Amino acid sequence: MTAHAELSNADAGELAWRISDEIGRLSVDIADVVGDVQQVSRLIDSQTEQFHVIADATKEIVASNLQIAGMAAETQRMAKQAHHDVDASHGELTKSLTDIGELVEAVKAIGDQLAAFETAMQSVAKVSAEIGQIARHTNILSLNATIEAARAGEAGRGFAVVAHEVKALAKQTSGATDEIARTLAALTTQMKQLGERMSAGMQSTERVRQSATTISTAMQTVGEAVTRVDQNADSIARMTETIGQQAGSFGQTVQDLNAGVDQSNAALKAASTRIDRTLTGAESIMMLTATSGFETADSKFIAAAVEVARQIEQVFADAVVRGEIRVDDLFDKQLQPIQGSDPVQYMTRYIPFLDRVLPQLHDPIMALDERMVFCATTDHNQLIPTHNPKFRQPLSSDPIWNAAHCRNRRQYLDKTAQAVARSTAPFLLQTYRRDMGGGVFVLMKDASAPIRIDGRLWGGLRVCYKA
Repeated sequence: MTAHAELSNADAGELAWRISDEIGRLSVDIADVVGDVQQVSRLIDSQTEQFHVIADATKEIVASNLQIAGMAAETQRMAKQAHHDVDASHGELTKSLTDIGELVEAVKAIGDQLAAFETAMQSVAKVSAEIGQIARHTNILSLNATIEAARAGEAGRGFAVVAHEVKALAKQTSGATDEIARTLAALTTQMKQLGERMSAGMQSTERVRQSATTISTAMQTVGEAVTRVDQNADSIARMTETIGQQAGSFGQTVQDLNAGVDQSNAALKAASTRIDRTLTGAESIMMLTATSGFETADSKFIAAAVEVARQIEQVFADAVVRGEIRVDDLFDKQLQPIQGSDPVQYMTRYIPFLDRVLPQLHDPIMALDERMVFCATTDHNQLIPTHNPKFRQPLSSDPIWNAAHCRNRRQYLDKTAQAVARSTAPFLLQTYRRDMGGGVFVLMKDASAPIRIDGRLWGGLRVCYKA
């Protein structure tokens, strides 16, 4: 019976090991699925926001297109009115140009008449001059006749009378020719001034006709341009109407897609929650096998976590007693971002102390098993304050390289880190997908044990290894 009982215990131990190993693998697979679902969920969250932005932008486009359609209709109306006004103005200008042409011809005719009148005036002046000359000769003859009549005495008295009358006629003729000469001189001056004005008027009228011709040509060009604007306004109005119809249809499509994305996002989040609960259940089974009293694949990692956590508690307590650090400093909540760090690293009052004491405690655990990935603490701020040599290298200018090699002094807000920072159980066994940056993930198990200071939970020591 004893041998049979021992065989049964051995079989039970082997069974516990196999169950632990299988549930561990299952938990890791579930953790991988959870990570994928969460990653897709984050992507859909981003896409949902983008769809909301697109939906809002589509509404603005539709509204803007309606405004453009209104402006296009108004432009079309104004173009038609301008076209009508230009046609009317062009007709009036053409009529005015005809009237100006007739006026130019009339002015030319008047100029020709003035030239003929000036010629006639010159002829009259010539005749008047000749009459004046005859009057002067007649006057001389009358004077000679008077002299001769005086010599003839009584016999020449009748001749003297005739001579007197001839002299009077010559005098009257001379006065008349003088008056004609003065009148002709005045008329000649006025005709000269009128001729100068007519010449200036003709030049101005010619310039007006040329300007009117230029304006008419310009109005014709404007009319053609307005006609093209009118045609373009018609085309714009038609295209705007088409765009409005298409934008309305597109807007409805975007709204439908937006609603579908929202539904998919909600369904994915619900699935993520259910898978997360499944992972929690699998981890609970792992915990049960780990606490069954039988050796499992995780036992040595759990034991190392518990042992080193107790060592860290003792080192902290001794340092507080010696005055190397205060309890309040160990619970410092003021996270100071380190300038130039990417991803962001933080400094606290306790990190310099931890950099001195923790590496010698947790770095040796890296030799525990070839599957070891890291061994470090996660504190009450969810920081990994210090780290193993591979993961506490100096910062570089490459954020992706830093994400994988400068993992100390960084805050981790994932579910696993949160559980380590809050758990008061003797130990905790979890599975998770570790983000190494640059889209690289590592699947692993996380065995942790709590670290207390003066009875207060400070954080936990994590022994992480590949599944």
